[in-house]
Amino acid sequence: MVSMALAPATRAFSADGGSFREKLAAVSLPRNLWLVEVAATRRIAGRMQRITLHSPHMAGMPEGPNIKLMIPPTPASPVAIPQADLRGRPVWPDPATRPALRTYSVRRMDRQDGFLDVDFVLHGHAGPAANWAANVRPGAQLIIGGPGGRMMRPAASYVLAGDLSALPALSRVLEELPPHARGVAFIEAFDKSDLLELRHPPGVRVEWLFTRSPQSPLPEAVRESVDWSAHVGCFLWVAGESDAVRAIRAFGRDVVGLDRRMILAIGYWRRGMSEDAYHEAHDNDRDADYHAVWQEERNREKHANG
Repeated sequence: MVSMALAPATRAFSADGGSFREKLAAVSLPRNLWLVEVAATRRIAGRMQRITLHSPHMAGMPEGPNIKLMIPPTPASPVAIPQADLRGRPVWPDPATRPALRTYSVRRMDRQDGFLDVDFVLHGHAGPAANWAANVRPGAQLIIGGPGGRMMRPAASYVLAGDLSALPALSRVLEELPPHARGVAFIEAFDKSDLLELRHPPGVRVEWLFTRSPQSPLPEAVRESVDWSAHVGCFLWVAGESDAVRAIRAFGRDVVGLDRRMILAIGYWRRGMSEDAYHEAHDNDRDADYHAVWQEERNREKHANG
């Protein structure tokens, strides 16, 4: 049950303050929040760090492609346990312990054994998530929220486009497509050190677009390198920098004429803005069509579940 009152102070646990299972037994979190432990960390490409998280409660988490990571102020900071406000939302009474909230894609989830992989781009900036991923060690804890978010729909074919920030999500999309799927995926990266071996159906072509230009090559690739006459009824998935996402979504909707239900477009970042400012000002470029389809999907799911 969610607590409806705030505690006078935020509780915190240090990384060496007892076993992880003891901590799990000692805390009560607001709804849909989970305490997890870092099980492993490793570099999987030039700029990509994989963090494997563990929790024995993984099997009880909902379905969805995205999670909220509640990044501690430093990689060595004790995890601060939030309370719930009157609407069940997490709050941290002590601002000094409040984590940075960041949305990341679930790269892999093993519900049976309780492991979840999250891939981080180490872009050289001093952002809280990249700094945490580069320096955190096994045994550290943090809180995650979710999973949740819109899912792919079955389609006659697929056109996918994303930059390095979208590579974890795009990688999972590719490997979860049906074996008979056909289509094309465009991946923008800096250089060959970013290459990852990706699993995908043989009918899906993967093209890596290497550039260091601030101008994304993705919109031109989607416009000029796709035979759209062969992709009637396709699903268009795009994620990455705001300008590229907006351009590709507009092309798919206004030029190709795709149904709004067959477009999933989300901006992960916007040049010149922090993630918090971008989300606050632009809702990660989720437009009215995105929210309308999201509500339709939620209503359909509620109806199906009675």
